[in-house]
Amino acid sequence: MNTRSLPRFLALVAMVFAALASPAFANEKGESVGTLIVPDGLSTDEIKEAIALSFAGRGWTIKERTNSKVVGHINQRGNEAFLYCSFNKKEIQLRCEGWEVSKTGERKKPEIPKGWVDNIKKDVTKRMNMKAATK
Repeated sequence: MNTRSLPRFLALVAMVFAALASPAFANEKGESVGTLIVPDGLSTDEIKEAIALSFAGRGWTIKERTNSKVVGHINQRGNEAFLYCSFNKKEIQLRCEGWEVSKTGERKKPEIPKGWVDNIKKDVTKRMNMKAATK
């Protein structure tokens, strides 16, 4: 390998390691709103259940549920949001798309409902920790 191709090679290696280090979250919509660490020993089904129950408990509708992602949606009190929770056995990455909406339902401007997102993060963390504690 010559010295001119070394920087390209190193950049490629860095991209591969970054992709392997966390789930494939780069293609998700929305703005990153946090990462949750998954307690050791939880299965992907248990993680998925913790996320889905947290959405349901807060009045969110589940729009998608797979072995690596749960998407929740809420539209109330002048705000609408989609929260994308992509996960593996080590972490959950959260991304959000949100808007202020008019009384007619028209999306006016982008707005992340930070309080709502924080509540989901707290609930998911609590549910995962409770599950891990009973193993």
